[in-house]
Amino acid sequence: MKKTLILINLLLITFIAFAGGKNLQELITKANKLYEYEKYNDAIFLYEEVLGEGYESSELYYNLGNAYFKNNNLGYAILNYEKAKLLSPNDSDIEHNMKFAETFIKDMPQKIPEFFVSKAIMQIIIYRSSNFWFYISTILFIATLATLVLFLFSKKIRYKKILFIILLFFRIK
Repeated sequence: MKKTLILINLLLITFIAFAGGKNLQELITKANKLYEYEKYNDAIFLYEEVLGEGYESSELYYNLGNAYFKNNNLGYAILNYEKAKLLSPNDSDIEHNMKFAETFIKDMPQKIPEFFVSKAIMQIIIYRSSNFWFYISTILFIATLATLVLFLFSKKIRYKKILFIILLFFRIK
């Protein structure tokens, strides 16, 4: 008895899953037809409904981006092109449409060139190994300790002032 109930439940779940998949494909086909007939709002609604059901593909996001673009909603168009690009990074059509949509944005922020000093500092920081930074920090620690010892045992005030300034240089934040 239990085996037949389990078998019936599995068949019912399989039937529902296939029926739901066919329904989603029908929605996508209907949305594509609406897009062809230039009913972009209705196509967007159906594409969003398919996404709401949990189905994702680069083609779906690409078509949704195209519908948003035709509907003069550039922000959502570029967003959906970006999502399509994440799922299919080597698709040249997605890249082309995204760049084309970006040309219509008038207040697109321009990339500010990086200051050469900060660029050089970042290259020094990034391209050095962890061993390099270990050696540098060890050398600075020993230099700080040596300066502190000299400061404590120095008799002349002039040397103490110089060593104090050096200790300020070595201070830890």
